[in-house]
Amino acid sequence: MSKSKLGDFRQRVVDEVRAICSEESLDYGSTKGRGEAFEVWCARKLADFERGYDTESDAAVVGGTRDLGIDIVMRSDGDDRTLICQCKFYEGQRARVKEADVDHFVNLVDRLRDSDWAMENAAQTVRDVLGDPKVLYDHPENLTFRFITTATITDRVRQSFDARVTSVESPRVELWGASELREFVERGESLDQSVPKTVSIDLPKGQWVRVEEPNVGIVAVLKASVIVNLYQEHMEALYAYNIRRNLGRTDINKGMAATLSDDPQSFFYFNNGIAAICTHLSIEGNRLTARDFQIINGTQTVHALWERSSDAPQARVLFRLTEGKDVKTERGFNADIIRFNNSQNVVKDSDFRSNDNIQSWIEERFKSRPWPYNAVPPLRYARKRGSLSRGKTGQVTIRLEEMAKLRYAWLYEPTTISRPKALFAPKEENGKYDEAFGVNGVLTGGWPDDVLEETLLAVWFHLEIQKWIKALKADHQPGDDESSVNWVTGHRWHFLALAGAVARALEWDAGYLIRDHARCEKAFWDSYIERAWELVGAAEGRRASEQRQSWRDWRQSPTEWDRLRKEMLAGTRRESSLGRIRDQMRNEGNS
Repeated sequence: MSKSKLGDFRQRVVDEVRAICSEESLDYGSTKGRGEAFEVWCARKLADFERGYDTESDAAVVGGTRDLGIDIVMRSDGDDRTLICQCKFYEGQRARVKEADVDHFVNLVDRLRDSDWAMENAAQTVRDVLGDPKVLYDHPENLTFRFITTATITDRVRQSFDARVTSVESPRVELWGASELREFVERGESLDQSVPKTVSIDLPKGQWVRVEEPNVGIVAVLKASVIVNLYQEHMEALYAYNIRRNLGRTDINKGMAATLSDDPQSFFYFNNGIAAICTHLSIEGNRLTARDFQIINGTQTVHALWERSSDAPQARVLFRLTEGKDVKTERGFNADIIRFNNSQNVVKDSDFRSNDNIQSWIEERFKSRPWPYNAVPPLRYARKRGSLSRGKTGQVTIRLEEMAKLRYAWLYEPTTISRPKALFAPKEENGKYDEAFGVNGVLTGGWPDDVLEETLLAVWFHLEIQKWIKALKADHQPGDDESSVNWVTGHRWHFLALAGAVARALEWDAGYLIRDHARCEKAFWDSYIERAWELVGAAEGRRASEQRQSWRDWRQSPTEWDRLRKEMLAGTRRESSLGRIRDQMRNEGNS
């Protein structure tokens, strides 16, 4: 994947920010509207490509007044890492960042070191998203601040920035201009590129050996420039799919960086090297050609060489390439190579979910025509993480991560959604993957029609709840209490779980409903959403008045969910309108 010109990338961002303004009813003609749209754009990219964080994009944007200058907060439930971003949109192609904007960001970092100041000055909405700053700073090494802008960062501004922040060991403080932002986006988008069909590498004379048995392979000592050129051409497409899914942050190891800067000639001796697989390799002279090339170990080494190539042109790295029968890495010989080469970070079965039979089945089933479910818009299933295409006009893209969340919330409960890693771990590891994608908790290669139809009803409700929330927030007038609606987006999985509970309690026929949009709307509006809004709003009111929990804690509480579900079902059984929907489905089914 070749890099785009910086000007082309900037124009792309402008076009996409314009589209978000239209989508979110923001005024592109105003600085405020453009800025808010750029925050949404950044949150979406971070949610797509920053693999180490769990926060969804629409929950990551802080918004509102008294936000302390914080625009985006991303959290990792697994290791309590937090990313805090400030975003600044510049429209012009030749725009250079204002030093005052960067100073404002650095001042934010300085101010937030005073947890008492932060707690005193932050709005409740910010405290709920951010958590207790005192807790944050117990482990500052888990905290990253990042300034993101579309402008060019001049050497003078960067030098001034470095002078203010490099003396601090932690938290990490980053400055991303247009170049860094482009690198991040293009690297992320290469995650879903097909593995390169053909890769050619110049082997150094006298510094490689070919192995014939039991599998063909080569071992070589390569120049850093060879790896850098290879990465520049293909980026993350070089890596096996399952490795890409686990890349997380691609920060370079500090020890590697120090060696490349201070003692590059020793890099070969200190580093474990790079391992790769292919389906066929050939060598003519010293020219290696490999088909279906995939790196399966050494991602940090590649990134270290890429980042520090100008510092260490004389560095060398150990390289090993093994020939296999095919490109698949989920099982067999290739999977074994990956597991044993990554023994320091064991690759479990849960890392291969996008290649599972059920994921392929869902993708193909959504493509099938004719499509009898008229209430549901044309769907596209993106089972590969990083598959960002929005699909054709009128088509809705549902990603694997989103499908896991909506099915699990609809069928079981919403509190686990705040800990999404569990949704991709198997039952043997106390995970929820079997429930999220199985039939009655058992994984199969496909779903029977009734399970597919219930899933599509859950998708329909999910989409309608999102529309309803958007309309609710659009009706919020300037000057109104922000806390009255800011929590709604993050509670959407509770709304969906309530819909699933109602559907099961009243024995709705999903196949009947999703064949007619009017039937679905009747089910949605006839007491369900008003009742759900009443109960969830009351729960939020109790939480806010008691100040005993943050939004995050409330969303993760099984006790709070159980109380909410019981209240909803108690009211549902009294609502004759929903019962009439059930009876109407039965009567029409018998006629």
